[in-house]
Amino acid sequence: MSEFEEILSAFAVDILHAQENVDQASVDLAEQNSEDPLRHNLSKPRFRITEVNMDFPMVIEGCQSGNPSIPANKDSIILSLNDIFLSITRSHSIEMPDIIIATFQRRLSRELSQLEKRNISLKQPARIESVVRAVAVALQEGFDSAPEHGLTMSQIRQIQDELFNEAKVQAIKQYGIKPKVYVSTKTSEVVERGNSNNITRVSFKVKQEGVEWALSEGPEGTQHRTLTVE
Repeated sequence: MSEFEEILSAFAVDILHAQENVDQASVDLAEQNSEDPLRHNLSKPRFRITEVNMDFPMVIEGCQSGNPSIPANKDSIILSLNDIFLSITRSHSIEMPDIIIATFQRRLSRELSQLEKRNISLKQPARIESVVRAVAVALQEGFDSAPEHGLTMSQIRQIQDELFNEAKVQAIKQYGIKPKVYVSTKTSEVVERGNSNNITRVSFKVKQEGVEWALSEGPEGTQHRTLTVE
């Protein structure tokens, strides 16, 4: 038994693999052309899978109801941002003093607790701004707690930029459980178990459009380059 999204994902992966194969064929052909005295001036080849049509039957074997998404609460935001803070320092090989980490976590918890008491809705832009401001205050107090931290201004700005961007994401993040549909696409099962009540046919089309630069001339003789669909 598979989830419906797993079936669609499998098809999508197959299409990507097919495109990867033709891309490699383009590279190989371009290399051959470059080494040939008669073909070396040819433009580089580009193959594209323009359209794929799929139609297949499936047996619906069951479903699972989901839960509506709810906004991230204070505790989940604090936990996520603390983990992200540590992850950022590790990814850049920064030795962050323990006192800075502890102070940041403590002040962030205090700031977000006050934010929760003010009950700022997730729908308000002020929510994102307030969470980012809480992170900024917590970071500043953390660095102030260890004046001899040894970090350069470049490292501090790097940490701030990445943490601020993550704070914007966490401020509007929502948690819930998506509904699921369980299906089978095996031919034997469709034939054996299928009937007019549970056979479903799925048809979908995948299209790939490329773009290219087009050169146009303006009324005053100026030339402009624009991207157009191939």
